[in-house]
Formats: sequence, C-alpha cells, structure tokens
Amino acid sequence: KNIGIAADNKSIERISREVLAAYINNYDTIKITGKNLNKIMQSLRKILHSFVALEIIEEDDNKVVAKDFLNMSDVSIPENIRRIDIIIRGMMEDMKKCVDEDLSDSIYQRDFDVNRFSFLLLRAINGAVEDPNIAKRLNVRSCELMLVRLISVNIEEVGDEIKRIARFLRSHDLNTNLKKSLLMLFSDVEKSYLNVMKAYYTKDVELAFEVDFWKDDFVERCNK
Repeated sequence: KNIGIAADNKSIERISREVLAAYINNYDTIKITGKNLNKIMQSLRKILHSFVALEIIEEDDNKVVAKDFLNMSDVSIPENIRRIDIIIRGMMEDMKKCVDEDLSDSIYQRDFDVNRFSFLLLRAINGAVEDPNIAKRLNVRSCELMLVRLISVNIEEVGDEIKRIARFLRSHDLNTNLKKSLLMLFSDVEKSYLNVMKAYYTKDVELAFEVDFWKDDFVERCNK
C-alpha cells in the first residue's frame, strides 16, 4: 500500500498527523511532496523517525519517500505493552523527583519512546482487524483487539500527563507544604498504576475493581 501526502500550504502539525494516519493504517510507502521541502526537512526527518521501522529511502528538495520495513511476524503485542509499561514506571519515578529537581528533558525523551511503541501497537491492531493472517501472526484473537487498543491509548496518555506535570513543576516555585502534598499524591497514583498493570498481567479481577474504587478519591485530591 502506497500513499502520497502533499505538503504545500500545510502546517508541520498537519503533515505529522497525515503521516501518523498513514503509518497506523499500514501503508508500506509514504511519499511526501511539495515545493522547497528543504525548509522543513529537519522537521520531516524528526516526524518520520518517530515511527518504528519507518526509514527514509529517498529525498530531495521536492519529495521525501519513507518505506516501512516492519515484519509483523516479529511484533509481539504483550512485549510492546511491557516495554511501554517499563518506560512509564521510570517516568513516574522521575516525576516524583521533579518536585525538587528539573528532570523534564529526560521525561520528554522517554515520552517520545512511549509514543513510538504506542503507534506500533495501533498499526498492529489495525492490521489484525483488516487481515486475519496478521492476527494469526500476532497470536491475538479478534475479541482482544479492542482491549489492547484501550490499554495502548490509555498508557500513552499517562505518559503525556507525566510530561505535562514535569513541565509544570519546572516553571512553578512551590512551597514546602505543597511539595509534600504533591509527592504523597504522586506516590499514591504510582501505586495505583502499578496495581492496574498487575491486575492486567495476572488477570486479577478483584484487584482491578479495587483500584477502580480509588479513582474518585484521586480526582478529589487533585482538584484540591
């Protein structure tokens, strides 16, 4: 599957979204065309490098061609969920440290990796929906695809929020009492997240319900 994206008179954000749509919908070759692309070439490279196995194979002033070298047989949905989970755990540890020190740049870089693996999961899910052979290679039943998609999207949003919290803490001076309250809240949210993932990995329904009951309390504390 090949797709062409016209870049003229479009913002770099719009081009980025069109590339994302093409990637997760399993286009093998993405060709971006436009006048004087060299002016935005650095941004285009950054966009294309944010996707697993998508490589630039041709470029000049008027076009950039990227090809997908992903082999779906090498993709493991459980492994990629664990990859994202491990990154998020590290981001949460640093989020707590951000109360006293600026680690926003490190968190931002890891959020970039979270996005890459999340996009890969969405690509795999869409491929499995379209093609039973891909679902078979991924060893995933059709009834599981929506669950995997929800997990992927929600964990990616957790990463985005950690990034925003780090950015907020970098630009605000907090008093000692507020720092202490935030640190307690961050620690409890982290504990909740770890239990959510434990419930998922172990299929512990009771633990899942227990964590769900904590949500309203967290929202109230955040609002305060």
